[in-house]
Amino acid sequence: MIFSPCLPESNQAREQQLTAFCQLHERCYVMTGVAGRRIHYVEYEQPGRPLLIISPGRLEAAFKHREQAMDFWHQGYHVVAIDHRGQGLSQRFFDHPQLGHMDDFDNAAIDLLTLTKRCNPTGLPVFVLAHSMGASIVLRALQIQPDCFAAAAMTAPMLSLNLPLPSSILKFWLGWKSWRDLSQWRQHKRTPRYATTSRQHYVASPFIDNPLTHSQLRYQWFRELYERQHNLQLGGPTHGWIEQAIVMMQRIQENSDRIETPLLIATAGNDTVVTHSGTERLRRTLSERGMAVNWYQSTFSKHEMLQENDDIRTPLIAAILEHFSRYSDR
Repeated sequence: MIFSPCLPESNQAREQQLTAFCQLHERCYVMTGVAGRRIHYVEYEQPGRPLLIISPGRLEAAFKHREQAMDFWHQGYHVVAIDHRGQGLSQRFFDHPQLGHMDDFDNAAIDLLTLTKRCNPTGLPVFVLAHSMGASIVLRALQIQPDCFAAAAMTAPMLSLNLPLPSSILKFWLGWKSWRDLSQWRQHKRTPRYATTSRQHYVASPFIDNPLTHSQLRYQWFRELYERQHNLQLGGPTHGWIEQAIVMMQRIQENSDRIETPLLIATAGNDTVVTHSGTERLRRTLSERGMAVNWYQSTFSKHEMLQENDDIRTPLIAAILEHFSRYSDR
């Protein structure tokens, strides 16, 4: 499928055109998620068209995916992007809003399913585009409710992390640390600590040697967005976030036989944020089941494949659109 981006890097009026699109089509809403948590989402409405849900990664606010929303809106999709619980403009877990925490990733998956049902009352085909942590949340949603999406596409899924010890060992230590932190919060309102000293408050790291993208233009736009809206910023993870991430990744592998939705899984050859071992394990398991998965590899891409330069990003979106088109009658 031929795809031309709405805002190629050579477009000198990118900022103005994106602002104009958002002023016309972007609407913000709030819903109640699991356990009464306030969940923020952004909608780019196009009545009567298939629904596309965008599930961002860790640190990512829905607003960061405005360019993707614009591209898919112009391809005929009604687009909705969620702020996962604990990040973006959704309700944070503690008084210190930059702490990256998660109570249970299954709650985030159920939030996503609730949003999908809320935004699709007419029963049109629903597709989902997910990145990194958001891809793992989608995989759990596909296991909890296998018929929720007609097709799913995900980039650089978070299925394994670069951890200092085996996850089976770390999970117990992190579980104890998380339990202690939460007990201190409930009893004394003592805010949990960051899990590491190297990743704490949000820092707008320079473009040089960044692990996310080769596109300086898209990288600077994202950093400037977060500088303008400080309430989008998120710092490093808590012990509880890492523990729950390990639990989620194990659940995905252990319940892979429940995945029935047609998948496109894109991996980045230059990825240093997530490791490939979990993705390879899932690939083997799904292959043994005989499930046909569209595996897409971009050899030179860094982690944020949808924020990459045009040479990497454009053919990836073309492949995603082609994947979705095969299941548009579902």
